[in-house]
Amino acid sequence: MSSVMFRARKADLNADLTPRLDTLFVFTMRKKSGWIQVWVTVGLRVLVNMHKPDIATAYVLRPRDLAISQSPTGGYAPKKIVCPADLRIRDANMYPWGLSQGEEAYISSKANLSIPLWSDFLKQAGLKDFDIENFLDRATTNGARAGDTVPNVALALSGGGNRALLYSSSILDAFDSRNPEAMKARTGGILQLANYATGLSAGSWLLGSWATSNFERFPSLNQTVWGYTKKNGYLSWRNLKKYPKYYSDTKKKKKAGFAVSFVDIWARMLGTQFIKDPEKGKGVLFSSVRETPAYKDRIFPLPILVSLSRPGTGKMITLQSPMYEFTPEDFGIWHPLLNASIPMEYLGSKASAMNDQAITCTKGFDNMGVWDDAYDIFGPSFLMARSGASSNVFSFQDGSDPDPPFWAKLLKLFIKGEFYEALVPNPFQGKGVGMFGDAGFENTNLETLLLADGAMVAENLPLFPLIQPSRKVDIIFAIDSTVDGHPFPNPNVHGYPNGTALYLTSLKLRHPNYQGYPFPKVPSAIDGSFTSAGYEERPTLFGCEDSSAPLILYLPNHFVSAQTDMPTLQTDYTWQEIDGFFQNGFYIATQSNSTYVDSEWPACLACAMIEKQRIRNSQSRTEQCSACFSRYCAT
Repeated sequence: MSSVMFRARKADLNADLTPRLDTLFVFTMRKKSGWIQVWVTVGLRVLVNMHKPDIATAYVLRPRDLAISQSPTGGYAPKKIVCPADLRIRDANMYPWGLSQGEEAYISSKANLSIPLWSDFLKQAGLKDFDIENFLDRATTNGARAGDTVPNVALALSGGGNRALLYSSSILDAFDSRNPEAMKARTGGILQLANYATGLSAGSWLLGSWATSNFERFPSLNQTVWGYTKKNGYLSWRNLKKYPKYYSDTKKKKKAGFAVSFVDIWARMLGTQFIKDPEKGKGVLFSSVRETPAYKDRIFPLPILVSLSRPGTGKMITLQSPMYEFTPEDFGIWHPLLNASIPMEYLGSKASAMNDQAITCTKGFDNMGVWDDAYDIFGPSFLMARSGASSNVFSFQDGSDPDPPFWAKLLKLFIKGEFYEALVPNPFQGKGVGMFGDAGFENTNLETLLLADGAMVAENLPLFPLIQPSRKVDIIFAIDSTVDGHPFPNPNVHGYPNGTALYLTSLKLRHPNYQGYPFPKVPSAIDGSFTSAGYEERPTLFGCEDSSAPLILYLPNHFVSAQTDMPTLQTDYTWQEIDGFFQNGFYIATQSNSTYVDSEWPACLACAMIEKQRIRNSQSRTEQCSACFSRYCAT
């Protein structure tokens, strides 16, 4: 087994042993009175070193962090509260649209800590004829500000079920400075330099699970949280038989005065799969992420979970449908006709459209299970269903497919209309009203938002949140593991991406309402231009000569050393398959494998990441970076 293949298991083994520290074996004896467990204490580190000499030193053994439970009711149900006097909707409709106070604080403080990280990363990258100290001089002298004096890096994670979760994990692990193999490959540190990470559908599962686990290393999450080898997927009998318990949790929410749907149950099911918590995420809130040590220390990117909205029961979702965001700081909307947000801990509250003052308030609505539902194979999952909302696949059941598959017809016998949607009280009701005959923001009159899987219209990369001018993003790593060319309700197909997710964002921005957003030129994935250029099988930079748009580094899932084209609905994976994902993803992220190594790739990554800041600094592009752009830029 190669060292890269072993990396995923090595972390898992340590993670599995960690919670028991000094305990190695469990002997179980059968008695009439029941099962008795006798724990035998041994010196774990000694035995681990005897069994696997490299494990104890290669990965620090420590207990995995549990998710933080902060529900005001102690369970899944939210609670209505007296509104704080200073609680208002942030309504930023005057350009330049400002960030929320919470997001601004996170990004600015993270940027302030980034100068030594940038220095270390650029040194290891192997840049030639490049003065790193001079490049960082403005930041050192005037303060580090993302997108102003230091580069602003973002990550976008596509949907695609557990296939997407594993592929994105493998790429991010290859960019993680905690991964010794990534540091040897000179790609480690990119994850820590990134300020934003967006995810929709399964991408939001990943971000939600990662954030609530104190941003643990990705390989270990499989053993300690996801457990894909244990045959207990979110659609397994082991999970489905707990339906009565999930129903009971949901019923308590309804009794508390809140609308519920099937997505709430889906959220609870996903919570058991993705949240490290004895109560399976019942009281874990997305806003609780703010209390994790790694979040407080501003080590990792701000997670943004994305969901689409349906304009009404049975109405169509289109490329122009509003896209809502969930972060540990806020629930918000960036749209040509409305830019607004509310603090995440007050999701479920309502405000006056006249003065933005909160009038009815709620806490505990941002249950994290709802977020991990961000992949709902039938429509929006709430947080998980909100992330659930980002992953609510059930929502297509509420659409107008003239020939739905058999299982979809079966579901319609039991579940009707908006019960497929993640139901979220609309905090922005009455906002974005049109003037002078303009129709205005399409959801302005909705009392309840109907949130659906962010991938419902095949725009399966959450890029739109990252091209907002206020966020000043310089480069986006677009990590794509979709199966393109197949209808959304067909999650049983094997395949790899063909650029459709990237192309559809560019298509969206041709609509009259969206034409002001800068975005690189992308060849059509519909007529085959994208694949004819081979962009679906190699890293490609888009926007290299576009001064107004962010650069996009497209990293598609493709075969290098292992098949990673599993169907979206495959929930269980063998160790061999998981190892294959991490090895294959490592090779893609580092552009190195057993037969090929691009020794300039780390430098080329650095060239792309500093390009916009180089221009702001009025510095010339080096010959090395020019050669990198010639090699990797789209033509």
